Amino acid sequence: MMDDHTRTRPKGVVERVFVDVAPRLWRSVLAYTGDREVASDAVAEAFAQVLRRGDAVEDIRAWVWTAAFRIAAGELRSRSRFGGPVDRPQEAPMSMASSF
Repeated sequence: MMDDHTRTRPKGVVERVFVDVAPRLWRSVLAYTGDREVASDAVAEAFAQVLRRGDAVEDIRAWVWTAAFRIAAGELRSRSRFGGPVDRPQEAPMSMASSF
């Protein structure tokens, strides 16, 4: 049974956004975190959440960008609290930044 606030949007809409946005989003989150695993998890979770929310999300692209960075930031905070690695670059190298 679905929540009242969640209506199903055709999955093809989210799939098209994923194809268009995910590679650049992943590279951006990687530049922010310096961690491939965190970047992969954050992007995947952002898209999983947008699928669960259905029509409640009006602008999928903007929502997944915001969600992915918030998820990644939360993971970095969690790691720092529990003594995990938090080596995060302060800014992206010029060669990486120019590929966006």
